Amino acid sequence: IGSRPVFDLSVTYGNGKTVNNFGGGSVTITLPYTLQAGEKAGNVCAVYMDTNGNVNYIVASSYDVVSKSVLFSTNHFSIYGVGYKTDVPAFADIADHWAKTDIEFVTARGLLAGTSTTTFSPNTSMTRGMFVTALGRMANIDTNSYKTGSFTDVKADAYYAPYVNWAASKGIV
Repeated sequence: IGSRPVFDLSVTYGNGKTVNNFGGGSVTITLPYTLQAGEKAGNVCAVYMDTNGNVNYIVASSYDVVSKSVLFSTNHFSIYGVGYKTDVPAFADIADHWAKTDIEFVTARGLLAGTSTTTFSPNTSMTRGMFVTALGRMANIDTNSYKTGSFTDVKADAYYAPYVNWAASKGIV
């Protein structure tokens, strides 16, 4: 992917029978990767290619600077690689904030967004909606499966509504 490595992961057993998924289980993968000049560790993500040839970022992946590797878990094997999110918003209000690196990490993965295109508002309290949205995005939920819910204070058209409904169905909220 660009100048970054790609790995075709597969497992076979018996007479060459291929394992395509792990049922309800998962496997943790570590891909070796050394940061290129100018790259930020928080912008490095694992990616996989789906059956249509589309590259999908794995939001629940991270770069380990000690082992120089990208870490993630998956429930299937396919073509995986190392991706880099260059379209991370540049927030003017995080330049000297203690959580700058962490904010860049969660926004690079789309787990959280800013309060505008130029501000993140890092000292604003996190709401229930923001929290479960980040969890739901990390879990890669299908938001279409959680259109209705029982909370009277959550409007059906709110961006966080399906995530609140998902979190309620799982006993998180």
